[in-house]
This record gives sequence, C-alpha cells and structure tokens, in this order.
Amino acid sequence: MAGVVGLSLAKRSAAESLRTQFGSLGAVDAADWARSEIEENQPQLARFVLLRALWRGAIDGWADPGALEQVAAARRLLDAGADRNDLGAEEHPCQIVR
Repeated sequence: MAGVVGLSLAKRSAAESLRTQFGSLGAVDAADWARSEIEENQPQLARFVLLRALWRGAIDGWADPGALEQVAAARRLLDAGADRNDLGAEEHPCQIVR
C-alpha cells in the first residue's frame, strides 16, 4: 500500500487491515480511505459504512422491483413509454462502492 513506508509498524498494520476491510466492503479507493483514517485520524471506516447504507437506501433503492411505480411522476413516464433505464442511472458519478 503506497504511503505506508513512513508509518510505524503498528500504524502500517492498522492501515493494511483497514484497506482489507474497505476492499471487502467494496470501496472503490480502499487504500485512500485507509490512508485518510490513519494519517488524518478521521473515522473513515465508520463514515464509509454510513454513506454506503444511505446510498443503498436513497439511491440504489430506485432499482428495486416496483420502486419506480411508487412515484406518480415516474409511473406516468413509464406508462408513456419511457425506458426504465433512463429513469435511473446505471452508475452514479459519485459512487463510492462497486
């Protein structure tokens, strides 16, 4: 992991552990999240888990079966022939997870 050379053995080990955790959670930039937590003393793992949960509920929830039909405007668009994929982006520009 880049940036761990100047770290103590304990911090290097913690950084590797965090990188692995971020990676297993699907973080796009796992090493950067881990580096920030170690070097900047920011609770990035907690932040990531919270953001991921919010993202899945608020953004990805639109992909759930029947979700678009629950919104009157979206239902009208679908009834008028709109493509379902046009109403929900496949990949979001600020995506933090794969």
